[in-house]
Amino acid sequence: MNVFIQEAIHNQEPLNIHLISGETYIGTCEAHHNPNFFIIHTNHGALTFPYWTIKRVKPDTQLQH
Repeated sequence: MNVFIQEAIHNQEPLNIHLISGETYIGTCEAHHNPNFFIIHTNHGALTFPYWTIKRVKPDTQLQH
């Protein structure tokens, strides 16, 4: 479990998540019923990924007000 994502879920802060596959998603995260997964809500919909697919996570300052 990624502590940075858990904090962002709690605070409803947007994140920039870069996966090991090379894809990048920007949005807010939500906990999944399986503790090995997380849900990210982007402008294009909600996506579910396992935590092990994350390469990098950083706050998305462009989405923060």
